[in-house]
Amino acid sequence: MEALVRDVRRDLGMPDLLVIQVGLATGQGRFVDIVREAQRRVSLRNVRYVDAKGLPVANDYTHLTTPAQVKLGNMLAAAYMAATHTH
Repeated sequence: MEALVRDVRRDLGMPDLLVIQVGLATGQGRFVDIVREAQRRVSLRNVRYVDAKGLPVANDYTHLTTPAQVKLGNMLAAAYMAATHTH
């Protein structure tokens, strides 16, 4: 993830581009916790983490329900506003 962020910023010529990543809410298999921990440990300036774990999941056990997607959208908007708010 850190390499991706650095590469995108370099390619766009935007070294301070805000990146907000969503922590996995669902998933199956033995690597979900490892991925979630790696997401939390990204250590770059201007990168925020919004955790979707605990939001309601649809019957397919993979995707969020529509109300959960709306809530996640609000969470992402709040993270954006907190990161860009200037006094």
